[in-house]
Amino acid sequence: MEIIQDNDYCNALAEESLIDKEAFSKLYNIFFDAIYNFVFYRIRNIDLVDDVVSEIFLKVYSNINDFDKDKSSFKTWLFTITNNAVIDYMRHYHRNRTVSWSDYFDTLLLDKDNQPDIKLVIDEEKKQLLSAIDKLNETEQQVIQLKYWFGFSYKEISEILHLTYANIRVIHFRAIKKLKQYFEA
Repeated sequence: MEIIQDNDYCNALAEESLIDKEAFSKLYNIFFDAIYNFVFYRIRNIDLVDDVVSEIFLKVYSNINDFDKDKSSFKTWLFTITNNAVIDYMRHYHRNRTVSWSDYFDTLLLDKDNQPDIKLVIDEEKKQLLSAIDKLNETEQQVIQLKYWFGFSYKEISEILHLTYANIRVIHFRAIKKLKQYFEA
């Protein structure tokens, strides 16, 4: 797994991937974990995530010539395709969530090499955070996920979720306010 690079590097790789398959392979390696985790969070069914993620990367590969770095970054373009694919999946199959937030966090946050005492502290803090996040509505959860786990700006989140910039800021503000109220209680 590679770390997500800056936008200019990824944009250049996307343009290069039109003529060089190795460049697309680099993009795949850079973004696979982030896309997988994003899809897993939304679908919450491990058995189906691999199929959806594969479809997303096939769609990206097939449509890479439609990417325009003047309209958005590759990262934003990729997450827009990902979000739309998940929405299409949810509409088509109407599945309920089958795993919990804690299952999601276990795959993201906990390292097998953690010391037992550190793991206990992380588990307790994680439980509190998960309990608070579960009280948010789905859109608020998406905004929190995109903002803090994937580092998107408000502008990028608005493009991915097809909401206005102002709406994203309000949703974020309200979600943070709800989380603060939960921890103050």
